[in-house]
Amino acid sequence: MEAQNFALVQRPAVFSWEAMTILRANVQATGTIKVTFPRPVTIVSVYPSIAVAGGLVNLDTPTLDDLLVKIEVDTGFERRLTSRFDIVQPNGVGSLPDVTLGSYRDTTGGARVMNYEIGGPDTRPEIQVVFTWKRDITGGPWFRDVFAALTLECNFSDGRQ
Repeated sequence: MEAQNFALVQRPAVFSWEAMTILRANVQATGTIKVTFPRPVTIVSVYPSIAVAGGLVNLDTPTLDDLLVKIEVDTGFERRLTSRFDIVQPNGVGSLPDVTLGSYRDTTGGARVMNYEIGGPDTRPEIQVVFTWKRDITGGPWFRDVFAALTLECNFSDGRQ
């Protein structure tokens, strides 16, 4: 795909998919949340959110900056959108870092504009999301349980990248 210069504003998107789960205060990371699209899509933007799901009321409520997220696109290779490196590796090889969930908000707290196309002709592309606490939970719990989510604002595409 050719690089394009877009203003950092929310673009129109018709469809929304959400990767959401509960991140418990006494569990370091969630399982993998899979989002399978019915056909190739352009992910126009991503909106991160958290909300209290329970836990001890005397514990702090975390912010987006207290959680990490890992996002992988299933293309037959490990391609992480959350890598600090521009790298593609065969599945299961190496360990690339997660990023702070708050990095998926824009500077005013809204959705992060992406314009990222996934999937080829006649495919059902999939992304895989894992949320984890930034702080080691040993000696905790430090925060309340939360619903952690990434909402993906998308448009269908023709799959030609």
